[in-house]
Amino acid sequence: MTKMENNINHLVDNLSAKEDRTNQEICDHQLEKLHTLLCYRTTCRRNFRFYADRLRRLIVKAVLDQLL
Repeated sequence: MTKMENNINHLVDNLSAKEDRTNQEICDHQLEKLHTLLCYRTTCRRNFRFYADRLRRLIVKAVLDQLL
């Protein structure tokens, strides 16, 4: 590979790593909020089902991202 190709690959790798960290922070924040909402005793059944479904989707997405 040429020096230019190496530089481009390095930049792409750095951007991907930063994007992954940002996505992970967003996901962590969402998981924390959903967990908190699910633990409230005043959460109605309809909202509980919505939050649980959202939590399940985030978990499945994270697992699939790890597989790929």
